[in-house]
Amino acid sequence: MGCGQVRGLKLLINRYTKRRIMLLVSVLLMAGMLAAVIIFHADMGAESTESGDYMLCKIMALFPVVIAADLPVIFMAYETQGSRFMRATPCAARMYRVDIPVFSALTTFAWLSLEVLAYSVFILVTGRDIANISDILVPAAILGFVFTIVMCCLLTLRYGAVAFFVYYLPVLVVMDIFGAMDNGTGIPIWLAVVMYFVAFGAGLGVSALIAGLAFTKGNFKALTYSQGRTA
Repeated sequence: MGCGQVRGLKLLINRYTKRRIMLLVSVLLMAGMLAAVIIFHADMGAESTESGDYMLCKIMALFPVVIAADLPVIFMAYETQGSRFMRATPCAARMYRVDIPVFSALTTFAWLSLEVLAYSVFILVTGRDIANISDILVPAAILGFVFTIVMCCLLTLRYGAVAFFVYYLPVLVVMDIFGAMDNGTGIPIWLAVVMYFVAFGAGLGVSALIAGLAFTKGNFKALTYSQGRTA
């Protein structure tokens, strides 16, 4: 039986969506943070907006997304790294080298895009400056690049879980850099959209490189089962 990319992706998505409680908690966490951002939204140039608040409210809207996306993956890592079933499947080679990077990029893209879309609807419905959308897309692009790679590391590297715990570092860097931009990034929306998609493409490329090396240098091999002798 052939082993296409769809088969490997379907297996990964099936494992991911089985964590229904985690996914529900993730959605509620994202919705709660977005609601807080909407209620206490900091507008550029407003008297009530203190220094750093304009970009900070956008970063805070994105903050729970990376947790939501990677939370179920922490438990999937036990399967992709130690499960005989996952490693013995005929799709193992393609799944570890191709499907996992694609899955990481698509999953991170879906979660971030959902939050960005919801925030964009809020901006458009309330008649706020469209620059708000550009200014959330730019940090979203950076986080998308980083966490596409983080998710791939979680699923392919033996100690990939470390990548999840050090994810605070890029978030802190993003907060520090963009927090000082009281007047936004100044990037037009078309360029922000291009940056967003390019970031995920770059993240996919780096993830594919990491996954390929992990498969080649690691012990991701189709396993055979031997019958043990009984006393």
